Amino acid sequence: MVKQKEIYISFDLQEYKQSKSYILQSEVDLLNSIKHLQNLREIIAEKNKEKILLHNLLASLIENLEKLDSKMPNLNIPKSIQKTSESTKILPDREKKNIEIEKELIEIQRKLKELNS
Repeated sequence: MVKQKEIYISFDLQEYKQSKSYILQSEVDLLNSIKHLQNLREIIAEKNKEKILLHNLLASLIENLEKLDSKMPNLNIPKSIQKTSESTKILPDREKKNIEIEKELIEIQRKLKELNS
């Protein structure tokens, strides 16, 4: 068996303390990283459980909606009424707000033109 030769290096006391401090701080950082990784693993596991639960709930909801839809009566609306009902369709709130904003913008632009004239 081959014996290893031991080599001794002399360090200044201040340099030794500083190096030891760096090593200990590195150990602290590594341990904190390990704690964070464990916490992340737990969070990811909980997230996956919640995803599965949400998927099951949505699947159940879809199933119930399909059952409800199958029990609803079919409407036979004449085509002439369908066309008129489509033309009198009520605008969604978002479109109404956009129209109002556009009207305000046009009014502000008109006032700006008056001021600049």
